[in-house]
Amino acid sequence: MKHLFSILAFCTMFGLAKGQTCDILYDYATPGNWTIVDLNSQGNVPGTPRILIQNGELEFDNAPDGENEIRAWQRLPNTLCNNWIVEFEFESLITREGTNQNRTVGHLPFAATAGSLAPTRDFDRNDTDQDFIGVAFVDGTNTNDFRFQIFLKDGTTRIFPVEDFEIDVNMTGRWTVRLERIDGEKVRMTVWDTETEELIGQVCVTIPENTDISNLTHVQSANNPIGFDQRVLDGLVDNICVRNCEKLDACCFNKDIEGPTQICETGGFALAPTYTIANDPAASYTWSISGLTSFNGQGTNSITVTNWGEGTSFVVQLIVECNCFIDTLEKIVTVHNISGVDGNFSQTWGDNGSDYTSISVSALQFGTGMSHEWNIYEGTVCDGNHGIANPTPLLSGNGANESWSNSGGFSNLPISGCYVIEHIITFGDSPCDPVVYYRQKASTESEGRTARSITGTTTSEGLSIYPNPAENKLTISLGSRKEAKAYRVYNSAGKLVTTGSENLERNFDLDIVDFASGVYTLQVIYTDDSRESSRFSKK
Repeated sequence: MKHLFSILAFCTMFGLAKGQTCDILYDYATPGNWTIVDLNSQGNVPGTPRILIQNGELEFDNAPDGENEIRAWQRLPNTLCNNWIVEFEFESLITREGTNQNRTVGHLPFAATAGSLAPTRDFDRNDTDQDFIGVAFVDGTNTNDFRFQIFLKDGTTRIFPVEDFEIDVNMTGRWTVRLERIDGEKVRMTVWDTETEELIGQVCVTIPENTDISNLTHVQSANNPIGFDQRVLDGLVDNICVRNCEKLDACCFNKDIEGPTQICETGGFALAPTYTIANDPAASYTWSISGLTSFNGQGTNSITVTNWGEGTSFVVQLIVECNCFIDTLEKIVTVHNISGVDGNFSQTWGDNGSDYTSISVSALQFGTGMSHEWNIYEGTVCDGNHGIANPTPLLSGNGANESWSNSGGFSNLPISGCYVIEHIITFGDSPCDPVVYYRQKASTESEGRTARSITGTTTSEGLSIYPNPAENKLTISLGSRKEAKAYRVYNSAGKLVTTGSENLERNFDLDIVDFASGVYTLQVIYTDDSRESSRFSKK
């Protein structure tokens, strides 16, 4: 018995997974388990066997088609399911020398049949009423156009697939052939060179509708009396490996769609999220997203969402068709829309003529999943730019409504001073950056809204921006804190204006010449995922 082709775990361009074990291995080591039929046109056994089991292999020796019935069969332990895999080795020993010059071939190295009758015809060339799925080794002429074919039969009717169902090979050689039935609807055949393990080809066909090929209970290797007796086979069959009720993966790819499951529609988390799987050249890709969502990249292994439709929950679906298989992959995405959230608030300041004695603030928007944080800082110059003199707040609080008084909360807040009120709205477990709203308390009040993460604080050793205000260019200094991996700039309406992730040295420049005049927030994201923000003004 020659070596069994090892189905090793690797992926080729056809997406084939190898390395399975056999439910049943027919290696011809025990000839008595097989029924041998060798009948000539008179229904008699010829003097010289034309099919025999020896040396651990099934041998066809000068075995013709025509009015002959030459085959070996054995009953399977169980009827084959709608999914099964059969692998076998076949070696052609055909020669075309001397009297053999005009010989052709048209035999069945393997057939899964719905009974023990001959797969196609008996020795009298009577059609057998028996379903089968098998592999034929044929040569239609004497011009060496040898090939393997998928052979389908429903009762007495041969089914010719509309797709390509042949794989060309040489006249002689040893091949490993895999035949698969997939979901009862498709049949796939793959051929390798047994010695080199080189992939020769693969074809896949669809069993036509209203065709019932079922109850496959036997395995056979046989001649095909449909043809004439000039079709003669010299060859070997070995190592029929049956895996019942199994199917292989279609392609080599991770069955998970990569991409975010939580999206913030307004903010810096994912302005244009991408969903992707590893590309397989043999696959076709069809994407869909529930709702009126727009995206780019249909027909490829990666899409970019450009606009989410109405709603908060979406299904990103990908249909992958590859080598006879169709896989449907899905990812549930939740979109958090905070475009209508505004951090504006009402405030009341009480004083005794020289100092503030009470402060109360109330959010104008609040709801489930929203948390509120308040900070009051000492301001710099009361010029409307919300400058903070000291990053340590004078007062802090939580809740949609908060109040402080000089009897228990603060002292020495002269009314002549300049103060900045910071209102931070966070959104629970959503990916949305907090909405941060600033208002300056001074003789001339100003306000603004931005969105940023509040991870990290500004220190004298950390983030700084100059000049501020600026007209054309900003210089950002990271100080000695950490290494940055990205930055984002938001305008006072909380919209992402620009972002970048390249050339972020300790000091780098930011071109703002095209920015509209106003107040902006720069957010720097460090390599440890902490974040730091600072505001600047564009003249």
